[in-house]
Amino acid sequence: MKKIIRIGFPNKPAKIGGPATFQNNLSKFLRSNSFTVCNNINKNVDCIIVISSTSKIFSLIKCKLKNIKIIHRLDGINYKPLSKVGNLRLFIYFRLVNILMSFIRRYLADYIIYQSKFTEDWWNESYGKIKSPSKIIYNGTYEIINNKAKAENYEIICIEGNYNEKENLELIEQVYLNLNKKIIKKINLIGNISESFKTKLSKYSDIHVHGLISHNDLNKYRKNNSIQLSLDFNTACPNSVIEGLMSGIPIIGLNTGSLKELVGNEAGIITEYNGKNLEMNAPINYQEIAHSAEIIANNYEKYSYNANTRAKKYFTIEKMGSEYLNVIKSLN
Repeated sequence: MKKIIRIGFPNKPAKIGGPATFQNNLSKFLRSNSFTVCNNINKNVDCIIVISSTSKIFSLIKCKLKNIKIIHRLDGINYKPLSKVGNLRLFIYFRLVNILMSFIRRYLADYIIYQSKFTEDWWNESYGKIKSPSKIIYNGTYEIINNKAKAENYEIICIEGNYNEKENLELIEQVYLNLNKKIIKKINLIGNISESFKTKLSKYSDIHVHGLISHNDLNKYRKNNSIQLSLDFNTACPNSVIEGLMSGIPIIGLNTGSLKELVGNEAGIITEYNGKNLEMNAPINYQEIAHSAEIIANNYEKYSYNANTRAKKYFTIEKMGSEYLNVIKSLN
């Protein structure tokens, strides 16, 4: 069998978002280990890494028929009802992505990568177990040195590629209203946020919307007094959380998806959710989430140290990349 030396991704990475960060990081690691990497599976490649899904399904099938190896790095399942998505066209698109992911996973992939135990269980329960070999590989990040300048009060930071008004507005508002303002004074929102969303938050003078910024500029807001609020529900393995941990920033949020799996018991405080995760049908204890930020602020150095220590143990680029290398070698 021909040795794998040329790796292809079906698509170029997007400008923002977790999948783009992952593809850029893994590509850089593979190149540093003497692999040739391209974003075109129609070129002469030995192995393809599919991130979530791709519209180039017929090209992927042709590659499968040529015995080109396919690694499928699965995302979470698009589960939100139309009322939460808010757009019929987007809702249909998400359901089509589920069909493509399921088809690639079952019929085309030679090896499946799940981003977390939560993701593996979710796929097996929803679409059944498959015969292809699989492995859980958490996302990884490079070492991050946060901004050493410390302000008078602690701050909440939220980092999203795109904010969803239907899901995020109430969470941001209610956590802010329940914060102890003597200790935690403001919330910084970083990411793409609509004008209507901004307008609804404008009545709060201490909620600051910074919009989209470069990945490098994020460190200006990752300070020694930051506590990161994870806004996502039922996510597979959010890069922003992993990067926050690597920066020594403790994490707070709701125990859905992989969040507790990533943060553990000592790198932040994850509030329990008493409803069904995928239905989000129970009240959220906003007071407890806000209070968890106060608990962290009162013992910040311990939580910050634990966050950085956990990230260096489980979520480095070297660990992630080495595990992908082992998968690639197993397909030779």
